[in-house]
Amino acid sequence: MRTYDESGAEFVGVIVLIAIAIPFCIATPLWIFYELGFSQEANQLRDWIFAQDVWVRLLCFSGIGLVGFFSLLVAGITIYQIGKQLLLALIGFTEWLIAATLKCIAVLQGLIAVLISNLLWLIGLPFRLLADAVHDGLVRAQRAIGSRIEENRQLRTLYREEYADDFAGFRDFKRYWDALQRGEEPTYPGGDEEKEEPNFDPGPRPNPRPRADPYKQALAELGLSGTFTKAEFKARYRMRMKEVHPDVTGSNAAAMRVNAARDLINQRKGWS
Repeated sequence: MRTYDESGAEFVGVIVLIAIAIPFCIATPLWIFYELGFSQEANQLRDWIFAQDVWVRLLCFSGIGLVGFFSLLVAGITIYQIGKQLLLALIGFTEWLIAATLKCIAVLQGLIAVLISNLLWLIGLPFRLLADAVHDGLVRAQRAIGSRIEENRQLRTLYREEYADDFAGFRDFKRYWDALQRGEEPTYPGGDEEKEEPNFDPGPRPNPRPRADPYKQALAELGLSGTFTKAEFKARYRMRMKEVHPDVTGSNAAAMRVNAARDLINQRKGWS
């Protein structure tokens, strides 16, 4: 296989390039003259050059070629710079377009996330409302049960301390208390009922413990004497209730005793 000298090939290439470029360099000024409207002057210059000797002709064409070369060089540099700026502008626009696209995608993702969150919130709203209603119902039931248990505890304490001798059991006292709370006027058993004597002699009996009068206890609870008017009774009841209110004492037992005393006095006096 034959090999060629690379330097010789480069030299031949340069010669060919010059041979191709020389006509363009010579023709460029004439083309510029024609484009600028100086065609007559260009023709006269051409005729004058061809009328001269060979050496003068070559010198003129060399000058015209140099002018054309520098014109092409300036044009090439200008085109290169313009193309470079256009390319940089295109790259900058592309980068801006990519950044704007990414921002739009991020905004759309945020909007989609917000929409999905709101949609899930709306879907879960009925279940949350139902759960809140069930929770509130359980809380109210728990409070009602706790209040009922506390009331029964205080009633049992009140029954053991003051009314155990007047009622057969706590159930009877509870029925009597519930009737008073409903606004009824049940018969207070007290100590007025006569007990049936047994048919046999049980022998000597111990002295029975004197039974306290519930009416006197009610008067003592409200701080009243034997004679008083209804207005005095109501004023004393309000004053006593302020002293034993659960918000002040933190307990319902004293308030329950005051209310029981009020109900008993109203019953004995026939006041409504």
